[in-house]
Amino acid sequence: DVPTIYEVPMKMHEQHLDEVVLDKLDLPADKEPDMAAWTAMVEKIKHPSKTIEIALVGKYTELPDAYKSICESFVHAGAVNDCKVKLSYVNSERIDASNVAAQLGRMAGILVAPGFGNRGIEGKIEAVRFARENGIPFFGICLGMQLLFEKSYEYGKHTGLGLIPGEVCPLADDLKDPSLKVPHIGWNRLDIVPGRENDPLFKYTKPGEYVYYVHSFYAKNCAANTLAASEYSIPVTGAVKNGLVYGTQFHPEKSGDTGLRMLRAFAEL
Repeated sequence: DVPTIYEVPMKMHEQHLDEVVLDKLDLPADKEPDMAAWTAMVEKIKHPSKTIEIALVGKYTELPDAYKSICESFVHAGAVNDCKVKLSYVNSERIDASNVAAQLGRMAGILVAPGFGNRGIEGKIEAVRFARENGIPFFGICLGMQLLFEKSYEYGKHTGLGLIPGEVCPLADDLKDPSLKVPHIGWNRLDIVPGRENDPLFKYTKPGEYVYYVHSFYAKNCAANTLAASEYSIPVTGAVKNGLVYGTQFHPEKSGDTGLRMLRAFAEL
């Protein structure tokens, strides 16, 4: 037994499992693997110098594995900052104006997770509003970002929070290339808006890196608050900002090392 799954490869190496595998594959085992970087990461995970608490607001919190990619992203983001990120799962169906302060008031940051359908939306909206009004760093992913806008046309016309001017519209209606598939699923280049390269969210990100999208609606008419976009026959809004309120249409938790570095930057806000 080990305290973190990331220590398992070290234990396997200590027990020479790597040599057994190489022998079975008839590959040479004449070099000692360089485990220095991996060992340093594990030590930071096991012995962080500080701890912060971030709320993960979603409607699948009774099944935490639904957010496993987000959780592990914060493990990595915390490790590079020599910090343990304690995630508090908050069920968005159980948040309202009467209890939001009790549930979110002590948090160093708030993340509203992706989700489908309208169940739990009111609680997510309340979480966004609380973060905005109390100056708590906020990160909305996919649906979490779309809630920030003035209105949405997903399954009718709905009023949003209005924290960012603009609207959320069907992607298929605006595509210049009708052969492109919707939902838009896959990797796309992220082009940072000129002049936004030094935004704190991109502290560890370079223009032109690739990120992962899964969506059928997109935000438009929001150029003043747009940090980055991707091309899908039209510019698709990728990241937006208003003060300490951030949102991404793409999924940083599924965007490999690029996404991890963005979450690291968010954890430093």
